Amino acid sequence: MLAPRLLALTLAVLAASPAAGEEADEALAQARRALDERRPDEARRLVAPFAKGRDAEALQLLGRVEFEARNADAALEAFDRAREIEPRQARHHWWYGRACQLKVNEVAKLFQLRWAKRMRKAFERAVELEPDSPEYVYALVRFHREAPGIAGGDRDEAYAQARTLASLDPALGEPALASMLREDGRHAEAAEHFERALVATPESKGLRYNWALSLADAGRAEESFSALEPLLQGAEPDPIALYLVGRTAAVTGSRLDDGRQALARYLETEPPEAAPSKAAAHWRLGNLSEHAGELDAARASYRSALELDPGFEEAEKSLAALPKP
Repeated sequence: MLAPRLLALTLAVLAASPAAGEEADEALAQARRALDERRPDEARRLVAPFAKGRDAEALQLLGRVEFEARNADAALEAFDRAREIEPRQARHHWWYGRACQLKVNEVAKLFQLRWAKRMRKAFERAVELEPDSPEYVYALVRFHREAPGIAGGDRDEAYAQARTLASLDPALGEPALASMLREDGRHAEAAEHFERALVATPESKGLRYNWALSLADAGRAEESFSALEPLLQGAEPDPIALYLVGRTAAVTGSRLDDGRQALARYLETEPPEAAPSKAAAHWRLGNLSEHAGELDAARASYRSALELDPGFEEAEKSLAALPKP
């Protein structure tokens, strides 16, 4: 009869045998497929037996299942155990940070600060372990950009990390940097970085829109019009580009007739979801009429905007600012 210690050792060897390892690998592969195909219950069933011990890969996968199911506490527990087993694996810390973010959105404000600080530390550790990972650096950019100072958010650090990210992955880092510059009113610099982002992702309409917006707000009207030109070709020009031509004309006072024509065509379209409203187009037409000294036409456009959207504050302010007829 085997002694207890020898029996335990024998069982451990059997558990670590190639057959057992192959079984685990197959189960985890099936769990990943189930997770990718949005079958979380099946993924959880497949991975759970292997996440009871010290299999960090299984624990991370279980954490991902719980994360996708928005079970913050279960995800945090799984990722934290994975971090304890493999403390130098950056991905475990990154996932733990993401689960902290999920927790921040769940808890009362009194407890949000605690979880926000844990999130920051987890992302910082991931970047410390893998400083060349765009994914991990981007997490830090977002944290410092969005978190309040009391939670550790730091605008200067967000800029520093965004510049690092831009050097690692221009398609990810340049838009992040440009967006922050635009938020801070640094429109000329924002335009430069949106242009760089377009070099990395030339097919992106969103980047081209923001490039044109930043150029217009920097007072560079002709460059803004030129930036939009590729979206205006053909029988059916891009609707948002039409609106932006009108906006550029209104903001800069340039090419007023082109702006009017573009907005008139925009009003003939059905704007896509999240596009500027038709009320906004009427307001911009009023801006153009003001630039031309046509105050009655401006007044009519502002009233049209308010008929479509009675709560449109900008149109209300513009109308109130006109001299009485």
